[in-house]
Amino acid sequence: MAKGILKFKTDIPKKLENSILDGIYQGALEELNSIRDKLRENSIKMPVWKNTGTMQKVLKITGLDRFTRAGALDKSWNDAIDNMTIDRRHSHITFNLINFETLNVGTEWVGLSTIPELARFKNKDSGKYFTKMKNKPTIVHQGGYRPVSKGKGWTWQLNPYPGYGYWLLVDQGWGSYPPKRIITNALSTIFEMPMGLQGISEFKFDNLEMTNFSKRVVDNIQKLVDKG
Repeated sequence: MAKGILKFKTDIPKKLENSILDGIYQGALEELNSIRDKLRENSIKMPVWKNTGTMQKVLKITGLDRFTRAGALDKSWNDAIDNMTIDRRHSHITFNLINFETLNVGTEWVGLSTIPELARFKNKDSGKYFTKMKNKPTIVHQGGYRPVSKGKGWTWQLNPYPGYGYWLLVDQGWGSYPPKRIITNALSTIFEMPMGLQGISEFKFDNLEMTNFSKRVVDNIQKLVDKG
């Protein structure tokens, strides 16, 4: 007995396939520009080291002032935003978003091998007093002791987040150092964020942003299909 069969041809014309792929890519580019704008808009109060006060004097005495640049955190954050890209392949596209290594390099934790012993000495010629180190600790890149603010005053501190620049200490805080959460809050306006940023390797759009991205893709596909 004959079977009732109904077949539909599902091949997509090459021109239509290209329009779909191009529409997805254009939508992704629009989404990337939107992400950049949102991240900058939501991180405009990035703290800037003002090179003043007792801590700055200690930085100069110890030589750590050479590795403490005003605006370094803001610059490295904006560099990380600027460096976001999209990789296009035939079967998929990849958003290369915030590279935390850019932040780590731009805000490298540079400290001293031991906590310095500071003492006041009298200049034999001028009779004036000055402060210098009694011991001679060495400079340690990506480690060592740094002076860290603790709300009121400061203390010598090892990096509480080994392997990361001081941006993570600023963002998440540690002990009596209060968290600023500027980077976390900026990212959470777009992505589903874990409790902490260390160890994060993948981002996931939140529902609203996924809806926005999908609409951009559909609109761009429609434009290209209409153009024929």
